[in-house]
Parts: sequence; C-alpha cells; structure tokens
Amino acid sequence: MESGRIQIQADTIAELAEKPRVPADKLQESVDGYNAAYEAGKDVKFDVPAQFLSEIKTAPFYATPVVCSVLTIPFGLHVNDDSQVCTEEDEPFDGLFAVGNVQGDFFGLNYPVHCPGVSHGRCLTFGQLVGEALATDTVITKLEFK
Repeated sequence: MESGRIQIQADTIAELAEKPRVPADKLQESVDGYNAAYEAGKDVKFDVPAQFLSEIKTAPFYATPVVCSVLTIPFGLHVNDDSQVCTEEDEPFDGLFAVGNVQGDFFGLNYPVHCPGVSHGRCLTFGQLVGEALATDTVITKLEFK
C-alpha cells in the first residue's frame, strides 16, 4: 500500500468490489470458484497447478487496477518446422506461412509465465527466416547459415 502498487484495501469481498465498481456478486462468485479449486486441489478453469493455489478468506483483501494487454497468444495456426501453415492432416498449404502470434504449436497448452519479448522475438526471428527462405526459393530447415 505504501508504494502505491496495491491501491485498494477492504475488510470484505463486497466492500472490495465497491471501490473499483465491479459487480459484487460476480467478484464473490469468482472468489468462491477459486476457493473451490483450492479445496479440490485442482483448477479446472485456468489449469493453475495445485502448488500455486491458495485460499482467499482472510481480511484484509487487496486489489489494484490492471491494464489488460496481449503479451502473446498461446494458440494459433498449426505450423510445421518451416512455419508453413498445415492442414489437420499435417500437410502444408503451399505458400502460406505464419509467424509471431498467429504461429501456433509454440507454447503447448498455455502461457504459464510472463516472458517479455518472446512474442516480438518470434515475430522478428521467424519473419526473417521465412523471408530468407522465400527469397532463396527454399524453406527454413534447408537454409544454409554462414
């Protein structure tokens, strides 16, 4: 609170909801669902590993505004090692490539940690590799680096 990173404090979930003007019933529903996941030892909604779950029950409760942004997208178009977009049968579409956030098959099931730069790095790296491959009439896996 002193540093300003946490800006809202309350003694109840309902009071906590009032300050940023979020629906109290929805916030309580979210807290109850999260506590149920904690009690079950499994978060089926967001797939949070059990060791990272904790119960939300002891006041004071805290909140802070969060500005949403897209760091990266964990899913995308199915691609092969050459960044070629593929069919469900794993056959590449001729001349169709995906790089950066639209390129799937990179994170697996989720994006579990904050990795600054990974999205931009993929855009730049695979964009350059696809560009070089197209410029030399080949594919990424057949490029020769000197």
